[in-house]
Amino acid sequence: MLFFGLNLLSGFEIYLGRHCRLNSWDIFQKPNYLFNKIMRQFSNPLTLKVTLTYGFTMFVLFLIFAYMAKENDQGINSPRN
Repeated sequence: MLFFGLNLLSGFEIYLGRHCRLNSWDIFQKPNYLFNKIMRQFSNPLTLKVTLTYGFTMFVLFLIFAYMAKENDQGINSPRN
């Protein structure tokens, strides 16, 4: 559950970077602007849709890659004939 929450937070960060054109250094250069921009995004209906889409996609991709890694690891460690 915590991991899914972190994926949603990452989805929101991707939304801020891609759609709001915010960068990580804005917290040092323009902290008030950044805070106000983030607060305004909570009233934007697109924010929730994009955040959930990005977050869910990253979560599903992680599950797929984890499953593939587990399957690959079992194949490597299985006894050979």
